Amino acid sequence: MRWNAIQRCDVRAAGTFVYGRVAEGTYHSPICRRRPRYRAEIMFFDTAEIAREAGWTPCSECHPDQAGWLVAASRWM
Repeated sequence: MRWNAIQRCDVRAAGTFVYGRVAEGTYHSPICRRRPRYRAEIMFFDTAEIAREAGWTPCSECHPDQAGWLVAASRWM
């Protein structure tokens, strides 16, 4: 389910989980445009806080710490 959300860049999944790219040590929002090609390249985290505590750094392009807020705000515009 989460993998499909990443592949579709599903806006409804933003803010519900983040995923980490193992080779980079960065975590991303499901709506990040830098989608991984293979499921084996990533790890899932329930929250951005959990990913940070595990030593991962946020993506500078998709800003996964703010993705849920940005999506919610855009629904009101």
